[in-house]
Amino acid sequence: MPEVTLVMVKKSLGYRGNNMGFFEWLFGTQKPDLTKMTKVQLEKLGRKYGIELDRRLKKDKLIKQVQKQIKKGK
Repeated sequence: MPEVTLVMVKKSLGYRGNNMGFFEWLFGTQKPDLTKMTKVQLEKLGRKYGIELDRRLKKDKLIKQVQKQIKKGK
């Protein structure tokens, strides 16, 4: 039986990053960097928090709307 390594697990899960953030990514405790997300990703995240975003707006406005909603949800 082949030995399963952390590298094999990360590749099979599609993780692309350093070892420090792997477990946070795996268990969902890492905060997403909203500035690196696309408008479509921001829209999906907004839906998780109960808001519908207008992708015609600039990305920074979408980020502000999502951040506001996330703070409300806490």
